[in-house]
Amino acid sequence: MKKRVSFFITQMNSKEFYNEIVPALDFTLIEIGNTDLNAMINLIEKEHAGSISVSDTKEFNIYKTSSSEESREETDVLRQFLTNIMASQLPLKLLNIYKGLPISTPTKILKMEEDKIIVTAEKIQKFVMESEKGVVLQSAHLPSDLHADVHFVDATRPLAILKNLKTMKTSINNRKHTRVTVTSRLPITLKFGKSHYTGYVHDISINSIAILFNLDKFEENELKSRKAELSFKLPWENEEGFVNITVQANVLFNRNEKEFHKVIVLLEPDDICESYIFDYIYKRQKELIKELKSRL
Repeated sequence: MKKRVSFFITQMNSKEFYNEIVPALDFTLIEIGNTDLNAMINLIEKEHAGSISVSDTKEFNIYKTSSSEESREETDVLRQFLTNIMASQLPLKLLNIYKGLPISTPTKILKMEEDKIIVTAEKIQKFVMESEKGVVLQSAHLPSDLHADVHFVDATRPLAILKNLKTMKTSINNRKHTRVTVTSRLPITLKFGKSHYTGYVHDISINSIAILFNLDKFEENELKSRKAELSFKLPWENEEGFVNITVQANVLFNRNEKEFHKVIVLLEPDDICESYIFDYIYKRQKELIKELKSRL
């Protein structure tokens, strides 16, 4: 259906209309599945009124497009939502992911300028958002999560200035499992039959691992959907100082990213390996919290 709509818009924009009056059409496609009829009608009414929010679309996939070149810029639409949040003092949160650890605190919009917004920010959030040069804004009263660049963080007052607001295609909240970066370079072996490749663990969750290799190690998605066996060591409080982990996995995708080639694998651990991984993630989260507190 998306392709048909895109084709229709392309064809329409190539036509010559009487007196050069070109119709402006907005399209909204909603994938409803087996959704309750009343819920679907309520969603359509909110979409028509322009009041649809993240909380309204949890059970739906929505695609929007327009034939009008004069349709409102995304930033203008976002400013309208943020102005409403500021005027009505609606709930709004700032979110960062610090080495896999979610840092989320409430915020208020103090002022909106032409290309920037001034928000309140707690000390821990200021530290993380300044180091990452960005932050995510979340609210049930926004059409989606928003990403913003950090323009300025006040060292003495609880405020920050954000710019370059953009909608995010997916929400960070869609993560089903907590991911953490590892403490040091952890070698890991990726085995396909008789072929072995050694890289380093970048981050880990209970059901997946991101592995880094040298740039251009593989062709993009060359490994996608392939089954593999992973072998690596996790730090552990025993005589050896580590525990051996061997798990079966499926490659989700692989591609070059900045200075490395990244391979994401989905794990199929047995109960014992799963408990080791879970315990490592829990301890790593505690370390990260302690690390953050020491820097504030």
